[in-house]
Amino acid sequence: MYYTLDGARLRFASTLQALLAGGGVDTSINPRALHHHFTLHSVVPAPHTILNGVKKLPPAYTMKFTASGDVTLRRYWSLDATRPAHALSEEDWLAATRAVMKRAVERHRLASDVPVGVLLSGGLDSSLLVGLLADHVDDLNTFSIGFEDVGGETANEFEYSEPDGKALQHAPPQVLPFPIARC
Repeated sequence: MYYTLDGARLRFASTLQALLAGGGVDTSINPRALHHHFTLHSVVPAPHTILNGVKKLPPAYTMKFTASGDVTLRRYWSLDATRPAHALSEEDWLAATRAVMKRAVERHRLASDVPVGVLLSGGLDSSLLVGLLADHVDDLNTFSIGFEDVGGETANEFEYSEPDGKALQHAPPQVLPFPIARC
């Protein structure tokens, strides 16, 4: 959640673009955020954003505003990353991880009232999702997107997604967006 707070008003949106569309936002670059962007693989941790005039709410937090202008942040969830009381074997960890993932996938699948689809990139997360959903969704839609290589930089992930799709028996259609315009 992105927000601006200028003393007279609060504005919030799910994207930076939505806040910028309203105007009146300090769009100067936040040097700390720029440093994070270039050193943390494009990740800018909350509350910072790349713009000085925009902040973002940290994950698992709520923000409360009073009529007098007081602002309170409250964490409503935190990860309990403690080890279990008794040691688990590798097989136990794998079974527990699979059970939790299956439960999460099933919960979200049941919430969907439209056909389910997955962008199959060939990465671990999308491959796991397709593998778990394939057991529960008869008409699972998968697709992959590739881009032309630019300046020696490979951008096409089809070489990764195609083998995964075949192995999971969900070979996705491959989509190539419009070629990149050259100036």
